[in-house]
Order: sequence, then C-alpha cells, then structure tokens
Amino acid sequence: MRPSPALAGGGRTVANLLSATEWMLPSPATQVHTISVLPSHSPPSPPHHFAFSNLTTAPKRNGGKGEEEGRPRFEVVRDDLLHPLANGNKARKLDALLPLLRRRGATDVVRAHRCIPLHPALITSCFSNLMVTCGGCQSAHAAATAVHCAEWGMRPHILLRGEQPDIPTGYNLISLMFGNVAYASRSVYAHRDEMLYNHARKVAGTGGTVLWADDISKEDFVLDEDNGCEIGSRRVVIIKEGAGDVQALLGVIRLVEYLYNLSSFHEHENVHVVVDAGTGTTAVGLALGAVCLGLHWRVTAVMLADTLERYKEREKSLISDFKKLCHNNYHEMVGENDIGDSLVEWVERFSPRRFGKVLNGEIALCRQIAQQTGILLDPMYTLAGWEQAVDLCVGDSRTKVMLDYNVLGGEKNMLFRNNATKPNNGTLRYGWQVGLIAINDGLVLRSQISRIFRRYFRGKSYYVDLLDLFNEVEFQTTSGQLLDQITTNEGRKDLNKYRRIVEYKTAYYSFYLPVACALLLFGESLDNYAQVKHILVEMGVYFQSQDDYLDCFGEPEIIGKENYGKSDPACVAKVKDLYNELHLQRVFSEYERESYEKLISAIEAQPNEAVRAVLKSFLHKIYKRSK
Repeated sequence: MRPSPALAGGGRTVANLLSATEWMLPSPATQVHTISVLPSHSPPSPPHHFAFSNLTTAPKRNGGKGEEEGRPRFEVVRDDLLHPLANGNKARKLDALLPLLRRRGATDVVRAHRCIPLHPALITSCFSNLMVTCGGCQSAHAAATAVHCAEWGMRPHILLRGEQPDIPTGYNLISLMFGNVAYASRSVYAHRDEMLYNHARKVAGTGGTVLWADDISKEDFVLDEDNGCEIGSRRVVIIKEGAGDVQALLGVIRLVEYLYNLSSFHEHENVHVVVDAGTGTTAVGLALGAVCLGLHWRVTAVMLADTLERYKEREKSLISDFKKLCHNNYHEMVGENDIGDSLVEWVERFSPRRFGKVLNGEIALCRQIAQQTGILLDPMYTLAGWEQAVDLCVGDSRTKVMLDYNVLGGEKNMLFRNNATKPNNGTLRYGWQVGLIAINDGLVLRSQISRIFRRYFRGKSYYVDLLDLFNEVEFQTTSGQLLDQITTNEGRKDLNKYRRIVEYKTAYYSFYLPVACALLLFGESLDNYAQVKHILVEMGVYFQSQDDYLDCFGEPEIIGKENYGKSDPACVAKVKDLYNELHLQRVFSEYERESYEKLISAIEAQPNEAVRAVLKSFLHKIYKRSK
C-alpha cells in the first residue's frame, strides 16, 4: 500500500486519530456491490430508460462475461446491511460517539468508587449516562440512536416532531420500543437547540449536568482524585438532529479508510462518491476522510432537505469543529490538501420537488431496481443518489463512481404495519415488497421478546409465568393464522370454524394477553381469573367479527379498505345487493346488541372493582365503533 501524503507526513495523522479511537462497530467492514447499467427495452420509459444488474450477487454466466461486459457500472456501499434494525450511515455517525459517552460514564463510576465506598447496587446509579436527541416522527437517526444506546446500556431520550400517531409503524415504532419518546409540536421543534436543552435539563433533574456532544472532546476526561461523586446525579448529553456532531465525522472517515484499502478502490486514482444528503454530515465526513488520507476523491451530495446556503453553512461549521477536535494537528493531517471550508459539491436532485413529494413513475422504478438488483430504494431519499450515480457512470467511464447507500427513508419504511403482507390486486396493500429476508427480520423481532424479559424481569417471582404466558399466546395466535390460511369455502355454513379462527387469531393476543400480564405483574395467579379470561376472549371474538363487518359495510375513507373480492364496480354492486337480500346489517346489529348485553352482565358479576373497570373500558372502546 502506497503511503498517502497525510500518512507520510508524520505527526498526529488521521491514522493516529482513528487508531486511538474506541468504536461502536466491531469492524468498519461493509459489503460493496457492483451494479451494471444496461439499456432498457421495457417500461418505465425515459428518463428512466436503464435496466440494472447486480454483478456481485448475480450468478456467474459464461465465465462472468455476457451482456454486462463493457457496460457502465458503479459501486454501491451497502451500509444498509450493518444492523437488522438500525442501519445505514446512522450507525457510522454513532460509531465513535457512543463509546466515548459510555467510557466517560464508566470512568466517573470507577473514580467515584475509589473516593467513596459504594454498595455495588449504587454504582450504576452514580453519574448515569443519558442522552437526548431529536428527529421527525419517522426519523431513522432517532431509531438508530434508540437501538444502539439500548445495546450499549444507555438511556436515550428522544423528542419527535409532531403528534403521536394512532398506530406506530416503521422507525417510529422502533424509537418507541427502545427509547423514551416524547413528542414536540412543530412550533416548539422549530427552535431545536432551545427545545433540546430544556428537555435535557428536565431529564437531568436537580444536581444533574447537561452538555452538548460537541463539547465533550474539549474537556479533560481525567477526574481529580480528590473529587467526590454525588450519588444518583445524572449527566445528560445532547446529540444534534441527524447526529450532526463533530464526533460523527470520525466514523465516516473510518469508512473512507476501509474503502481505500480495498483493491477495487485502491487501484483507482479518480473516485467519485455520491450520497443523498439529509443533514449533510455524512457527505462532509466522506470529503474530510478523502482529504486527510490524501485521496483524489470527489464527493457529490444530492440536497434533499435544505437550501444550498444552509448546507454550506453546516459544512463550514463541521469543518471548523473538526479542526478544533484535532487541536494543532489539523494541518499535519491534511498536508497540502486543505482547500478551506468547502469540500463537498452540493447539487439538486434531477427532479427537484418539495421534500416528501413522490413523482409519477418513481415507485415503479424503485420496484424495478429491487427486482433487478436486490437493493431497496425509496423515492424520497436513496433514489436521488442512485439517479446521480447512474448519470455519472454513464457520462464518464474513466471515473469510478461509488454510491454510499444508506437506508430506506423513514416515511416509507412500513414493514411493521399490520396486514403488511395481505395481497390487494397482486400488490402489497402497505409497505414495500422486501422478499424472503422479511422472514428473518420477523425472527429477529421475535427474538427480542425473551431478551427483554430476561433484562427486566429475571429474578421476579412471576418471570417463568410471564414467559409461559407469551409462549402460549404466541402458539394460539399462529394457530389461528394457520386456520385462516388453510380454511376454504366448502359450500356450507360453518360458523364454528369461523369462531375458532377469530378466537385464536385475535382474541388471545389482543384482549387476554394485556390483562393477564397486568395480573401477573401485580402478583396474582391466573388460575383465579378463569372467568375474566372467558370475558376477554368473548370480547375479542366480538371485536374480530365487528372488524370483518366493517370490511364490508364500513366507509372506505374511514377504515382505509373495503373487501368485496374484486374492485370492479359492477361486481361490488352485485355483492352489496346480496348482502341486502340477506339483511346482514340487521343480523349484525342484533348480534352486537346481544354480545354487549352478555358481556356487561358477565363483567358486573366480577367481585374485583379494578378488574370491572378495566373490562368496561375495553368494551366501551370497541362497542359500535366505526373504524
């Protein structure tokens, strides 16, 4: 490996800085896929007139030679595969920051233990390390921060813009699962720094301290041996929106060093890096990494969420903070490559639009790319970088083009939405068609149940009963789903079979499980609440029957769907006429009234007032609902 100018210069080079840094990711390694660009002879039509082939994953034919030979191609850095829940450059930007925070907290605990004899149970409460950050309701940064902080034993407090959605999905769901989430109105969120600081002060409490992540590197990390430790005090660190902090640059620079050492990049003098820009931090980190390593790499960032002036202002601020981080060694690190405060080429996307708007044909193009390459793009974020990379590699075959691909945009990442796999006219009703990897994603999520239980309930008297409850309800629910899938119309009325399906598919997990969990946590034996279980199961059967009724008679604008087998208006009219002939609305109205009266009677017979209140609240939420 030839030494770059920076590495040959001596002093505190970037190699010294990276080697002295503790990292969150065990390795900077990532997959790099080669994409071949082919002329397309099928829709979508121009300007999307290309087809694509993933040469890394496609089976080798004709000794690796074929129609892709000599075609334009570009490399895709698959950072979307770094983590099952929190991937993309979000992990890169936390790579150096989280270990720094944990190490600082651990040092404080050790120092306190030396100064004051502490009981082991109190050690973890001394100088608790907490974190506050913010993002949009479907922020990938917020979700990644929540997941990685939880894995590293820190408590993330997350402020999300807007109102809490009725049904959490995508990154919002992940943030809720692993972080302490609060919602801020748009007017409050507009003043981010003030909002973050006020929330951090509230979290820190009396005697706690608040500092910004950018300020940590400027402090002396060694505590005075004579300093004591206030038991239970909190240190709260604020991370900017999108992890736009100087420490975030280090993880991206580490990636540049790794990529440069790959033979596919090391042999090329001219490399053009493309990235879609949210906050722009990744783009600045890539450009700084190239400069510090003495590489003749260009970085183009496609602006998505702000103006050119704001991106340049943020770039200048990050470079200034990086110089402070390096103290007096910045010029030694960059050698003669320092070009001031402007390293990134900021460009508009090919089809400018208001952020969040999806243009005609873009969803079809994303589907085409997924089918041809196995790479999932979304039209709001990653498609912009993909289009730029295609244009560059087609226009200049002498330059090696690299796309730093991150992760699906939050608003479109709806893999956790209920009914996400139900077909509707041959397509998915919600979300993206993700392929067989979704099965493993589901298993990853399922595995978290036992891990959460072990972390929070091991040692509790009800630990085994809680595990047994979840295992049993999981079996009941999957059995109900199986019955629903294998049951066919046998030409005869069979309400008993329908009853079994809705009882096992819905009633146990939706109605019985939450109440049973509460009873166990309160120290009760479920054997003493058999009648309560019966009431909740009957309530669940009524709820699912009601749901099926609304599929046929509910307003589509309210429930978001309608179910007549076909969307053809003539066919729908025939089915509705049949419903009217059978007087189904009257039949269901009678069933609903009878179910309500039976449930109320059974609830009133319960001796425990608190149990009666819970059961009534459940029933009143669903009785005569319209959605």
